[in-house]
Amino acid sequence: MIEQIIANIYRVEIPIPGNPLGTSNSYLVKGH
Repeated sequence: MIEQIIANIYRVEIPIPGNPLGTSNSYLVKGH
């Protein structure tokens, strides 16, 4: 799932199969 946090900054949930956490958060900063 991709969620916009603020302008040009997004949180991306990365699934981790077989891990009790389930997902890892990654952040994407959109540039020019």
